[in-house]
Amino acid sequence: MRLRRVTRSPVAYWLAVIVLAAATALFVFRLVDATETLRARFGTRRPVAVAVDEVGVGHVLTGDDVVVREVPTTFVPAGAATSAGAVVGRTVVVALFAGEAVLESHLAPAGVHGLGAHLTPGRRAMAVPVGAAAPAVRAGDAVDVLATLEGEKTFAVAEGATVLAVGADAVTVALSIDETSGVADAIARGAVTLAVRSPVENPSR
Repeated sequence: MRLRRVTRSPVAYWLAVIVLAAATALFVFRLVDATETLRARFGTRRPVAVAVDEVGVGHVLTGDDVVVREVPTTFVPAGAATSAGAVVGRTVVVALFAGEAVLESHLAPAGVHGLGAHLTPGRRAMAVPVGAAAPAVRAGDAVDVLATLEGEKTFAVAEGATVLAVGADAVTVALSIDETSGVADAIARGAVTLAVRSPVENPSR
């Protein structure tokens, strides 16, 4: 049996081409329209430096600590760094979470390191001696400094102080200028104790 040769109708062929082209154009149009809608809703994208992993207070950022990502402008917080170069080499003064945008307020000024990087104008760093019964504090905690003097009830000589560093025998805290004299007097005349304070109750300073 001989097979019949199937002939292709030119009209049907070009009709199929036109339909396919129209469908493609419609798809592209809808894709562009959806993109423009998202852009109008969330804004254009801009580079933002974000933390790769959790970063603790006092750490000096390196190139491995941050990555630059494109983020819709709507979701970019005020003060966000836009490049790794703007943050590498600077000291962290507010702990960072993984994936969090790095803000200027999270960092000490460029070139400022050590304890001084954690101090705002009017603040002083002071070491407070602690004993075995002291709470297990860490940098960034908020504490009250309590004084116990002979013949007097225990009272607070500093409240909501920020822990800057923890040593074997002393904890360094940030105090106001007025608080430093009271804490120094309490250390010289009696005993001092640290009490951890909720940062929600009174944010650390």
